[in-house]
Amino acid sequence: MTTIDLCLLDDHELFRVGLRELFKKQKEFRIIGEYASNEQCLNEIGSQLPHILLLDIALKDGLCFDLINELRSTHPDMKFVILSMHKGEYYVIRAVETGIDGYLCKDISQEELFHALKKVARSDKFFSRDISEIVINNLYQMPSVGVSGVKALTERERELLGLIVQGDTSKEISESLNISRKTVETHRANILKKFGFKNTTLMVRELTRSGVI
Repeated sequence: MTTIDLCLLDDHELFRVGLRELFKKQKEFRIIGEYASNEQCLNEIGSQLPHILLLDIALKDGLCFDLINELRSTHPDMKFVILSMHKGEYYVIRAVETGIDGYLCKDISQEELFHALKKVARSDKFFSRDISEIVINNLYQMPSVGVSGVKALTERERELLGLIVQGDTSKEISESLNISRKTVETHRANILKKFGFKNTTLMVRELTRSGVI
């Protein structure tokens, strides 16, 4: 894949400096712009057009949701990944409803950060495990198409669904849960059957479209 162009939006200069130094060592990524506010980002990003905007959820001039909606309307191919210390349900669900492509916690490892950005660049979605748990737990309280399917899941299937939403492959899930790939595929098949979908890509897409995840 070609180099993934990134722009950074965070109102903490030292954090941006740290990210800039981190990405300098990675040939797959290139930072082409950085901003300290929603307003600055909105005014300047049109001349840079990154593949991914990596942004905090709460900045000094407000939350990022209006910015994401406006940029998506003018730059539909741009991806949005939140990198934040905020793990509260309000922020997470608002972000999911806005249609973000990823939500990462600032305490993740650099390996997970790179892994997540590569997945998002391939048009997958990626959520840190803590965030995935909030999304999955929230399904129980939503009056939508996916609720009956979620309520029918076992605890292990719920755990697996969280990893699927997170963007993990069967191999990664197998290693994470210390179970065989055959067992992973069996759980996947059971989850699909309970939701009524033919494949996991379609399931995640439809659950996302309907607002369930």
